Amino acid sequence: MLPTHPFLRTFGLVLLLVLMMHGAVAALYLARPELFYYRAWEYFFLWANRTASEDSTWQGVEYSDLGHRYLFMYQEARETHVTTDADGFRSVPSDMGPPRILVQGRSNVFGSGVSDHETLPWQLAKTANIATFNGAHGNPLATLSRPGLETVELVVDVYHERHLATQALAENSYQLNASGLVEYKPLAREALPAHSAMMKPMLRPGWWLADIVARHYRRLRTDLKEHHLFGSRPYLAIPYRSDGSPIEDIIALMQQRRRKVENLGLDYLALVIPSRIAVYRFELIDEQTLTRGQRIVGALESQDFPVVNLYPKFLDDGGESLLFKYDSHWSAKGQRVAAELTAQEIRRRWPELLEPQSTSAQATQ
Repeated sequence: MLPTHPFLRTFGLVLLLVLMMHGAVAALYLARPELFYYRAWEYFFLWANRTASEDSTWQGVEYSDLGHRYLFMYQEARETHVTTDADGFRSVPSDMGPPRILVQGRSNVFGSGVSDHETLPWQLAKTANIATFNGAHGNPLATLSRPGLETVELVVDVYHERHLATQALAENSYQLNASGLVEYKPLAREALPAHSAMMKPMLRPGWWLADIVARHYRRLRTDLKEHHLFGSRPYLAIPYRSDGSPIEDIIALMQQRRRKVENLGLDYLALVIPSRIAVYRFELIDEQTLTRGQRIVGALESQDFPVVNLYPKFLDDGGESLLFKYDSHWSAKGQRVAAELTAQEIRRRWPELLEPQSTSAQATQ
């Protein structure tokens, strides 16, 4: 029963309305949690992998990096179909036998903004005709301990150019503390009831009504500021900052990571993703200037370090179409080109890996 005092009655009505709206938001979050996430990999790693009642499928719309910052401007909406296995790893072709290649990386390898059949590991498997495992967001030493991956012969290590920008970031990215395999842990580490997962106080997307209102208000302010300053730009490239550390120090870290993988009896192949600064060089940097990633890859090639050089293709042959317009991730075409260049490098260095296995070898595996 509401109070009789006019002020208290008005306050009670407003409070009741807010609580009803908050309850509606909470019910929507429980019924359609994917609506509260911009990308599928956020949905899986922040919600579905933690929740016992959620299946491992996403069928929805993914938005670009800048969708987090703007409400109306610079939106790239892409309908995607994403599935993962019970351990949280992205699906790969299931009809090619035991995996012989493990692709290790983060959101680009997982396939942000693309469907299952468009990811780098999937297209590499089809291009090279060899079973490939998508190990995105996993620790390679732990992932290789997963039952069924005993047949892996090659690790493709994928990192973005910005991960090489500073010594500290590179050390964190290339860190492999153990000298051998460690205990396997699936990406789906929790099996909480949906309401328990929702109540976790540090849940990043935030389903509280106040969080949603504040977030959209900030995005709208960014829209107005962008429109006032620039109107509309054909693309946006957020620069990364380098600490100026010698590239030799970064290469030494990559050498250490390679040795730890090779000590397991596996081959190692690095792949550095060109940044948007490199791709849009005609707008952002001097034509004669090489980005940090280009200098590192060039130095690796001079030392015959196994690395896939994406820069010539991405910079000189339609690189803009290989990235999403307002996103730091590969488009489906970019994923395909990276897969083709990776297959070429594998064919050059390890041609025997791409030879069809004998029937007896497959039966043994």
